[in-house]
Amino acid sequence: MSAERGDSMVKPCRYKLSAPSSSANLGPGFDCLGLALEQRNEWEVALVAGSSPGRCRLVENSGGGDLEEIPTNEEHLFFRSWSILHERGFGPDLFRLLREAGLEVELRARNATPISRGLGSSAALRVASAAIYARVTGQSDRPAWELASQLEGHPDNAGAAGLGGLVLGTRDPEGRYRLLCPPIHACWKVAVAVPQFCLHTAGARDALPKDLPLADAVFNMSRLGFLLEGLKTGDADLVRLGGQDRWHQEKRARLVPGLLQVMRAAESAGAATAFLSGAGPTVGAFVDQRRGAEHGQAVAEAMGAAFTEAGVESHVEVMSVDTRGLEVCPN
Repeated sequence: MSAERGDSMVKPCRYKLSAPSSSANLGPGFDCLGLALEQRNEWEVALVAGSSPGRCRLVENSGGGDLEEIPTNEEHLFFRSWSILHERGFGPDLFRLLREAGLEVELRARNATPISRGLGSSAALRVASAAIYARVTGQSDRPAWELASQLEGHPDNAGAAGLGGLVLGTRDPEGRYRLLCPPIHACWKVAVAVPQFCLHTAGARDALPKDLPLADAVFNMSRLGFLLEGLKTGDADLVRLGGQDRWHQEKRARLVPGLLQVMRAAESAGAATAFLSGAGPTVGAFVDQRRGAEHGQAVAEAMGAAFTEAGVESHVEVMSVDTRGLEVCPN
C-alpha cells in the first residue's frame, strides 16, 4: 500500500526508510557543515487499523539502545517530532488524523548509529520522521531535511542525513534553511574512534562561551574555505590548514578525556586533519584512501590507542562518505 490520504482521511500505508549517520562541524564549520557517513539506519513504519486509534508504538528496536532506555510510545522521538511540527505550524495534527481514521502506527527501527555519540542519530531519525509526516499529511512544500533542521535548530546533520554527501547550511531572513552541496573528492574516507560513553548535545553546548573573540571568528571563517577546497580537490595540505578550529573543540576537551591527544595521534599517523564529530565524544579524521586501506586503519588504531591511554574505551573503524541520503520506499 502506498496511498496516504484521501480527501481528508489518512489511509493505511507502509513505508521502509533509511538514512545515514553524519558528522557535523568538521573543525571550523560549527553548526553549518555536515558530512553523511556510510552507516545507515533503517525504519519500517506501518499505519494500520487498530483498537486504539491514534496510538503509536515502537514495536521493534535493534542497535543504538535498549527498549528499556528508549520510550516505546508517543514520547519516542520519531512520534514526538510530529507533535512539534504541528505546534510550530508546519502542518496538521497527525495524531488527530490518525484517530479520525481509526489507525495506529507501528515503528520498527534498526539503528546503526550509536546514540549520543556525535554521529547524528537524532538527525537521521528526525529526517525519517519528517518524511513520513510530510507524506501522510500532504505537506510537501518543505523537504524532510528542512523540517528536520527546524527540529534540530541547525541544518548540518539533518541536511547530510537528508541529501547525503557534504552539506553547508544557513538560515535565511525568512527563517527557512538553505543548503549548498559542495563536492567532495572520492579519495576521502573518515576514520572514527567512538568512545563507549554518551555526551548529550545540550551539555556540550553549555561548555561553550557565549561570546567569541573577533580574532577567533576570523580564524574559523578563513579556514572553512580552505577546508572545502581541499575536500573538493583531494589536497591534503589544504584540508590540514582548513581543518583548524578555535571555536569549540578545545572548550569541549574537558568533556571528552583525551580529546586533544586523540586528534594529535590521528594527525601524527597521517590523517589530513582530525576533529570532534558534532558535540562528541566521537573523534573523526579525514584519511586519503589513495594511500591504501592500511593507512586509514592505522589512523583509526592510533586514535583508539590514544583514547585507551586516556582511560577511555572506544571502538574504531573507517567509514566511506554516504551519497544516498534519505531513501523512502512504499511497501
